[in-house]
Order: sequence, then C-alpha cells, then structure tokens
Amino acid sequence: MARLVATMLFAALFPSALALAQTEPGEGGGDPVQIAPQHSEMVVRNAMLIDGSGAPLRGKVDIYVRGGIITEIRDSTPILSSTGLALEKQGGTDFDGLTIDAEGRFVMPGIIDTHAHLYPPTPRAFIYKLFLAHGVTSLRNLDGNFGEGTTVPEGFLSEKKRIAAGQVVAPRMWVYPFLPDSVRTADQVPALVKRWHELGVDGIKLVRVGNQYPDMVRALGRETERYGMGLAIHIPQSASPGVNALVAVNGGATTVEHHYGYPELALPHTTIPVMPLSYNYDDERQRFRETLAIWNQTDMDRLLSEVAPELAQASRDGRFTMNPTMVVYEKQRDFTRAANVPWLDRYTRPGDLHRWRTPDPSRHGAIFDRWTSNDEASAAQPIATGCALSANMCGKAGMSRSVRTRAVRSSFTGSRRFASWNCCWKLD
Repeated sequence: MARLVATMLFAALFPSALALAQTEPGEGGGDPVQIAPQHSEMVVRNAMLIDGSGAPLRGKVDIYVRGGIITEIRDSTPILSSTGLALEKQGGTDFDGLTIDAEGRFVMPGIIDTHAHLYPPTPRAFIYKLFLAHGVTSLRNLDGNFGEGTTVPEGFLSEKKRIAAGQVVAPRMWVYPFLPDSVRTADQVPALVKRWHELGVDGIKLVRVGNQYPDMVRALGRETERYGMGLAIHIPQSASPGVNALVAVNGGATTVEHHYGYPELALPHTTIPVMPLSYNYDDERQRFRETLAIWNQTDMDRLLSEVAPELAQASRDGRFTMNPTMVVYEKQRDFTRAANVPWLDRYTRPGDLHRWRTPDPSRHGAIFDRWTSNDEASAAQPIATGCALSANMCGKAGMSRSVRTRAVRSSFTGSRRFASWNCCWKLD
C-alpha cells in the first residue's frame, strides 16, 4: 500500500484535522496559538475517495492512519457475495483513536504547489491557511527569503524546520532561494552549493540567466546534481535567443519555470520573435502581454513533432521536469470573471483583494492594468498551445493520462518524473 502521509490526504476537506499538534505564532509576533494535541491513530469513516491515480471515485471507505501513515483503506459497509458473506472484513470496532465522520465528503491526496511565493505584506500564517484550505499540503518556495533579501536562505530554512517539527501549521516546504548576486563566476559555485546543501537548501532558482550562461548555469547544474538538489530556471526574454528551454535543460535545469523559452524553439525562419517597435521589457504590462503573444508566432506542428520529443527525451534520460504554471495565466482569458468569483470577498484579506483588483504599474504583477477584451483574446490561444505542448511532451515521456492530470508526486530534490501540469487536464 502506498505510504501516503496522512496530512496529504485530509488537507483539502478536513483542514481542522490538519491542525493536530502544532503551535502557531500569533499575528504580529504575539503569543503562540496552542493547537490540540496530535493523535497517533485516526480513522476517517464513510468517505468518498479520490486516490490520485486516475482511477474512478470509490466509496464509502474507512481510512486508517497510524503514526502519520495511511495503513489501511476498507469499505465502510462490506460488499456481500451472492451467499451473503462479506468479501472483506468490516471496519474494525476496536479502534480507539480519533474518529472523523466524513459522510457526504470527499478525500484526496494533498496537492503540491510547485511554484509558490510567500511575499509580504500578506502574513505567512494567512497564506498557509489558504494553501491548506485549498488542499495544498506541500509547496516549493521559489522566493527571496520572504521578501527580506535575496542573498541568504536562513529565513527559509528556519521556517522549513519549524514546519517539519510541527511548530507551524503549514504545508511542508522545499526551499529554493535565488542565487546570490555575490556569486558571479563559475568558480564560486561549488562552495556555495556545498554550503547550502549542508544548511538544508533543496535547490536554487536562477532568474538572471542571460548573465549566467553558459559557464555558471553548467556549474550549477553539475553541482546541484552532485548533491541531489534541484535547479529551477526562469528564462526571461532578456536572455533570449541565447538561452531557451532546451539550452537550459542541457545546462542542468531540473525545472524550467512558466512557459518561457519554449515557443522560441519553433519560430519559423528565425530564433528571434517579432516585437512591437515600442516594446520595453521593463514595462510589465508590455512584457506579460508580449510573452504570451510569442506563442502565436510559433510553428505548432514543429513544436509538437520536433521540440516535444527532445524535451521528453531529456525528461526520460535526465532530471528535467516541465513546470509551465499555466494555471496562473489562465485568468488572463477572462479577467473580469476571475476577479469577481464569489468566494474572493469572503475569504480574501481586503488589502490583498484591493491590490489584486486594482493593479499598480509600479508593482510586480501589474499585467492587468488596462487589460482589454483584445488582450484576453490574444491570450487564449497561447495558453491552449502551451498546455498542448505540456500534455504532448508528457505523453511522449511515457507518462500515463492519470499522471498528466495530477499534481507532483516527487520530492523536487533532483527528481525528474512528474510536473504539475496545472490546466492541462482539460485537454484529456
């Protein structure tokens, strides 16, 4: 039986069961909030089960948890044979641990967010609760030390250890700090990676790839592989055409973030996309509009027939996993609806909601400033194309439909097998 951690199973629909044994800091540094003691044994009865493999829904079942591990799943009411005998033993009556009645509810494995940021001013405790309430029980934090500087991972690592020790109610965390600006040559890479590995860092994120390729990227790929760490690469347009997705993968990237660096691989007759004469990369409103528009310039047949097999081969033979984060961009097709879904007003902090609905061109993420119907129309095809590439590559890599439709099931410390295909389940 798969050894699924119990909190992964219950997070989405039993957030109260998650708060089992932990002490959470009060808002603003106040006294910690005491949470009920953890239970060594638990059973969730009468649940409808989504097991995450792609198999159909089943239930009602009783799910037994001992020592944080799911040890057994039984039918809540035994199925009878034609003679009236039970085909399997009924749920035990000798169980004396915590019992949760899940009548009318669904249980599923926890979701893993493979590209998360925890920037202020939103309190981290609030962000953690939102993650857990949405079923996210693990996250890869590609951040700059919680917005407190990008050169040291100590804030990350302290939080990771507190979460692992049960001192903070939060999804388990993998730590991927930015490469420090002080590391400017390939000769500096081995010592940094070794030291960060000893501290507990899980991987490194690169953003200024144009300045770091080829020597530093290759050194980072080599050294992170040596220690079983990941290397996440965000390819900005400023790095193109010198660096694209295949160049990053061949340099040692374990994940290529977002949808950048792929359409450039199949542009007809050139490696440089056509941009408006007025285009300014530092203007986020233009940058995000035009990065999506590049997909409209790509040769789709060539992308799927030539590029996808190369990416799939890199996934089979190496450490690479595609991480397109298309779910983030999906709202660009219908921003008005996404900005006004009914649960936002009830569950979102007012300050965060105001910032989200009224983009400020001076802040990162200001792409929706003066967003129009034409922008939505131009975004729709690139998003569908990016998802098609993800699904196509996934299939060529030998992954089943069920794998393509679930969240990551690997550790991200050098693992290559599964990506978070985000919206691509819609294509199956």
